[in-house]
Amino acid sequence: MTTAHFPIEHLDPLLIPLQGINLIEASAGTGKTYTITTLFIRLILEQNLLVNRILVVTFTEAATEELRDRIRRRLYQTLIAFQQGQSEDPVLTCLIQQYPKPHEAILRLKNALRGFDEAAIFTIHSFCRQMLQGNAFESGVLFDTELVSDQSYLLREIVEDFWRQHFYQASPLLVSYLLNQGYHQPSKLLKILNYGQYIGQPFLNKIPQIEFPVTAAKESDLYTAFAAAQNTWRSYSAQIEELLLQNTHLNGTQYKKSSIPQWCKAVDRFLNAPWLSIPLPDKWIKFTQSELIKCVKKGKTAPQHIFFEQCEQLWHCQAVLVAGFEQQLLALKIKLFTVAEQALAQKKHRHHIQSFDDLLLNLYHALKTPRGHYLTQLIRYKYHAALIDEFQDTDPVQYEIFRTLYGAGSDRLLFLIGDPKQAIYSFRGADIFTYMAACRDAQQHYTLATNWRSEPNLIQAVNQLFANVARPFMFAAIPFQPVQAPAQHQLPSFSNRLKIENKYLPPLQIWFVPRQLAHGPPDKPINKSWAKQQIPLTVANEIARLLMLGQREQALINNKPVVAGDIAVLVRTHAQAQRLQQVLTQLQIPSVLYSRDSLFASHEIREIERLLLAIADPSDEGLVKSALTTDMIGLSGHDLYQLLDNENAWQTYLNRFQYYHFLWQHLGFIQMYRTVLMTEQVQSRLLSYPDGERRLTNVLHAAELLQQVTVQQKRGINSLCQWLSQQRVQSVR
Repeated sequence: MTTAHFPIEHLDPLLIPLQGINLIEASAGTGKTYTITTLFIRLILEQNLLVNRILVVTFTEAATEELRDRIRRRLYQTLIAFQQGQSEDPVLTCLIQQYPKPHEAILRLKNALRGFDEAAIFTIHSFCRQMLQGNAFESGVLFDTELVSDQSYLLREIVEDFWRQHFYQASPLLVSYLLNQGYHQPSKLLKILNYGQYIGQPFLNKIPQIEFPVTAAKESDLYTAFAAAQNTWRSYSAQIEELLLQNTHLNGTQYKKSSIPQWCKAVDRFLNAPWLSIPLPDKWIKFTQSELIKCVKKGKTAPQHIFFEQCEQLWHCQAVLVAGFEQQLLALKIKLFTVAEQALAQKKHRHHIQSFDDLLLNLYHALKTPRGHYLTQLIRYKYHAALIDEFQDTDPVQYEIFRTLYGAGSDRLLFLIGDPKQAIYSFRGADIFTYMAACRDAQQHYTLATNWRSEPNLIQAVNQLFANVARPFMFAAIPFQPVQAPAQHQLPSFSNRLKIENKYLPPLQIWFVPRQLAHGPPDKPINKSWAKQQIPLTVANEIARLLMLGQREQALINNKPVVAGDIAVLVRTHAQAQRLQQVLTQLQIPSVLYSRDSLFASHEIREIERLLLAIADPSDEGLVKSALTTDMIGLSGHDLYQLLDNENAWQTYLNRFQYYHFLWQHLGFIQMYRTVLMTEQVQSRLLSYPDGERRLTNVLHAAELLQQVTVQQKRGINSLCQWLSQQRVQSVR
């Protein structure tokens, strides 16, 4: 595949032509939002567009609200500037000079502010929902469809049905193979579907394409070979072991005398097991004739016995059968995609629901139908221009929607604004090849060349780091575009550089760990276990040193002492963050951990599960004891021992859990949950921990999710506990 390269121009938001498809590369700190607001104002002033005719799309609710607020404020600032005929903002000054009719501009800006509540600033999902519901006839989507955030319960039902249909009737040998592959329960199949993320994706190509059913593997050959080897072993096991032990022709390294008895015990267990399993013992190959011949000394003869030939035959039959089972399993996986896609669509149609992904897929499919041309024209008429923020997070479906609406054949305006360097982050939905496709489609390619946020020396250091690599992001279509610091007169009056003992430190430093410090071999990488232990200690000690110097006013940022809130540490995994936080806690340094890890993998979810199980069945004293010893309620082992020794006090706790059960049953989950938090003083108890804010946030977030599941899926007490348990188990797999 060849990639067309267009010259990348430095963007001037006041001069860029308002036409065609435009791709704007915007690194962090280069004024992306400022550019969007300027383009928005130009569309109002120069093209006389109403605010509800300019589509602005971003990817989170928080970003949408921030963008809405920034655009509104920018409109107001522009209005004031035109009314006064001047501004300290150079961009607004240029706008005033470029626009020859100030009275007309003032009128348009006032109208924009008056009607700003109708501004079309959406998340991608909100935009799709608006288009589907507002054009139900053209899109073919039902009017009364309910939007749900969680469809996992439907998918789990489908996977469990698939499991019963294809696994319950499988032969014992196939079951043995599946268990050996880790298929102990349906959740493994759910994971193959990425918990529904791969369902219905039009650009997903399933490889290989295997028709189901495949030819069943022949199991009788294995049973025959097994029976022959079993009979021979039962009659001659001692003789076979002695033959191997006494043979002097075998390579002593390959056939150690101390290992042979253990191998024979494993063979004996396998051949005398109550049923045949598909995995052979680890050292089964040592008993095959071909292996014995390979491992004899030069010029010598390998030991001979019919059992070795039978082991060879069994080894061959097992390999053939496993290959057949592999094909069967692969075919089942591929079939699962088709079955799950069809069944999920049927279930959602029957229940009149759709997920957030369905919003994207439904609009995509609606635009691709024979009647899609009418829907395309309606949306183009409604929105004359579109500005897509955070475009690097766009996946193929999302991009195809905008390309269909504003691509070839459209006379509308499209701006795609994003950071190509972040297009590699597939974990948050980005797709680097989608970004490269947009590069090819764009008629104009711009970059924001000035970083207004970072220190000039840091900007220079980053440029130097990446400029020394020909293709730092591997693909020629995504080159590194160096950015520059603002001109000297545009720099802020303060400096964010770190000054220690009256010396400014270099803005970018790289630490190297000498191999000899890790006490490892000089010709091998540093031991991972050592690194996991020592690197957090080193980083934490450096943080402690900076804070100590800050207290002495010897470490300063902008002439202010360094404090804990000035320091951020980025790591790759949640486990690394937890380890560093533990070390900081040991040094009595407060810290807050921000993570993308699933809430269901958190310590708080395990505690909430124990608490809810006790409330679901308060007559089970073991469950109540388990709930009382959580951090949320806070009883220690000694406290629990004393409580159990006091019958009245223990009965009081049991009655309390009975009351919680009553609240849940008669007033609903959320009323019960709030009562527990207040009665057990959970908030104050959790906040007493070093990471208390994070713990409390997780507990409150869990309440929202559980209430949502309770309402949307109409789950009762036991059903909700089961759902929570399933989510927690999946999160740690």
